[in-house]
Formats: sequence, structure tokens, C-alpha cells
Amino acid sequence: MNYIIKLTNRCNLDCIYCHEKKRMRKSKLILTESKMRNILETIEAYQKKAKDKNVRLQFTGGEALMVPYSMWKRYLGLVKEIFPKPYGVRLAMQTNLFHLTGKMIDLIKEYDIGVGASYDFNDYTRVDLKGRSSSKRVFKNMQRLRDADIDFGLICVVSNYNIDDMEKIYDYMISNGISFHFLPLNRAAYEYQKKLIIDPKHYANNLCSVIEKYVLDSKTDVEFTNGKSYSSIILKNARHDIQCTYGKSCGQNFIAIKGDGDAFTCPNCEFDEYCLGNIFDDGLEYIFDPSNPVQKKFRKRFSEATKRNTSCAKCKWRKICNQGCPHESLQQGNFYRKSNFTCEVNRIIFPKLSKLYRSLGYETKVA
Repeated sequence: MNYIIKLTNRCNLDCIYCHEKKRMRKSKLILTESKMRNILETIEAYQKKAKDKNVRLQFTGGEALMVPYSMWKRYLGLVKEIFPKPYGVRLAMQTNLFHLTGKMIDLIKEYDIGVGASYDFNDYTRVDLKGRSSSKRVFKNMQRLRDADIDFGLICVVSNYNIDDMEKIYDYMISNGISFHFLPLNRAAYEYQKKLIIDPKHYANNLCSVIEKYVLDSKTDVEFTNGKSYSSIILKNARHDIQCTYGKSCGQNFIAIKGDGDAFTCPNCEFDEYCLGNIFDDGLEYIFDPSNPVQKKFRKRFSEATKRNTSCAKCKWRKICNQGCPHESLQQGNFYRKSNFTCEVNRIIFPKLSKLYRSLGYETKVA
């Protein structure tokens, strides 16, 4: 089971496409040691009852490394105390890598914490609180992790600043053995950001070119998540593997937990109306129960949406895409609205990759 725990809403960057700015400006909270203890003890009790010794704790924010080193030490001490062997606890963090101390590098190594970072390969989108580029500093910290033999994965947000560099970015990742995935910028939180939004056809065609290169590249085992996801759905019809699709794992194999105990199917669905419940007040049994009203609402979304939307009902790809991930629709203000960006991307990628794999002699599971 994967638990995503939000440590803080503080951040040391002011990324120009950030959708969390308004929420983060309201308060500057850091999860207390007592709250972390409560969360971990609640998780341990549930896992023990479920007879499941495999636990993954993923720490996120805001910016996870805005939490002081001394607090990290206390958090990790609690993990060690509450999840003794034979628990197979795996730890991970998501960070922008803007602030990284030598002590924190040592702590990451000591506790074998998996690191996921963000880097856009340009000087314009991820800026500090004074509007200056963060790229040189983050790149330097990436190198420090590599020098310390710490593996990490990267998320690269694709905007109009770097959309035509996707193949170059792919080549860099592969040549340096870095697992990664692209995250397309498909909406703007503010009016002035609209110039950053990419054209879905442009993105789909570029991504297809990169995936084709990935498919034919037998020299690397580096995980290119977009390539793996789309390849999986074409070859295996593994609907739950594709990104931006609400699948079997969402809210079942992982949940996102805020400091107050409120739980969500994923960090991107952090809307009060779609809260699964509170892990302290309601318990994790209720959170994960398929009869949970919010769980049921998400599960029923696909069948209800296709009845309401004739274009989806008639589309031969609808059983793959599930009308796109609900969080994209929620951000547009309608739980049942078709995810237009995802739809346009998938209508290009699915047939192109199906044709590619058939030309390579593979049997495909979709039309």
C-alpha cells in the first residue's frame, strides 16, 4: 500500500504554472511530530489488521525539503519505531531539489529514500521567490545526488518553452540513466499563464516520436514512464497503467493524506467534496471500502459519463481512457466533463502506437 503524506504547504519556488499558489499562501504549515506519529500509527494498525507488511510512504508538499533536517530526523525515527521488521517499508520523497544540504543527502542514503524531483530543462518556468531561474542550482543538486550514488527520477513539465526539446530531454535522461516522465501543461491557473499551455496535437506527435525511439531502443533499461504506460495499454490493454486515467490503483492501492488526516484518491483530487474521509475519525477501513460514497462516485464516473456524452460513448478508445482522469475535469469545474486535452492526445497516440507495434510484429490488444 502506498501512502502519500503531505508534510508541508510551504515552498521555496514560485513556478509560473503552479496551481497551488493560492492555497499555499493561506498558511505555512509543517506537519508536527505528534501528527506524524498519529498518521503512522493509524497506518500500521490498518496494515497489521490487513496482514499486509508491504508499506510505501511517500513524503510530499509543498516542498518536502522545506521541512528542517531536525524534523526529518524525528519523522524517520518514528518510521523506524512504528514499523519494525518484518515490515517492508519503502520510503520516497518528491522534491524540487532547490535546497539540498549535505546532511540531507546523508539521511537520504541512510534510510534509502527514493527521490523524485522536478526539472524542466529551461530557465523560465521554475523560478525562485524573487523570479530568478532555479535551473542551475537544481542541476547542481542533481549532480550531487549522482555523486553520492543516489538514484532519482525526474518529472519534466512540458510547456511551450520546451515542447520542441522533448527528444533532446529524452536523450539526456537515457544517457544519464535517469528514470523520468513528461507532464504536459494543459491548463492555466491564471490568465497570464495561458501562453504556456501546449497544443495537444503538438504534444501528442512529439511524444509519439519519443516513444517510437524508446520502443526501438534496446540498449537501456531506464524507465520512461510515458512510454511504458502507453505501450502497456496498447500491448496488454492494461487500462490502469496509463497516466491521466482513473484506474484500479487510485484510492485503493494508494491514497494521499493531509496533515489533518483527510484522505483523497490522489494529491490532484484534493477537493473537499471528494475527500474519502478522515483517517482518524473514520478509519482506513472506511477510506478503502468500495462502498465509500466517494469511492463509488469515482468508480461509476466512467459508465455515467459515457451515457451523458455521446462523443465518448461512440469512441472506440473509451474503455482505455475512462474519459480521462477526473482531476483534469474537476479543475475545469465539472466532474463529468470530458478531459478535452487528454482526449485529443489519446486520439493521436493510440492509433499511431497501435500501427507502430503491429509493424514491429507485436500483437496489440486494442483496435
